[in-house]
This record gives sequence, structure tokens and C-alpha cells, in this order.
Amino acid sequence: MRFDELPMAEAVFIDANIFVYHFTGISEECSRFLKRCEAGELRGVTTVNVIPVRW
Repeated sequence: MRFDELPMAEAVFIDANIFVYHFTGISEECSRFLKRCEAGELRGVTTVNVIPVRW
């Protein structure tokens, strides 16, 4: 399943690669996915171990 196919209000775990691909500009799909989480369309969750500490 692609990120764009996730149904509204779905709870999803966000792994480190999603952040890496978003912040480095490698994947527009990852950026759209994070924007959906920010807009409240998806319930994105992660852990502090996943969040990059230096950019």
C-alpha cells in the first residue's frame, strides 16, 4: 500500500527513513505523507529514538 492510499484517520507508525527522505528532499511522497499527518488526516506516531537529532 502506498502512503497516498492510506484511509483517513488511520494510525500509522513513522519510521526514521520517512523523516530522512522528507528533510533531504529525496521523496515527495514522504513529504505528502507528513503533510497529511500534520493536517490531521492521519494519526502519525513515532518514538524519540526515531526522531533525528541533528540536521
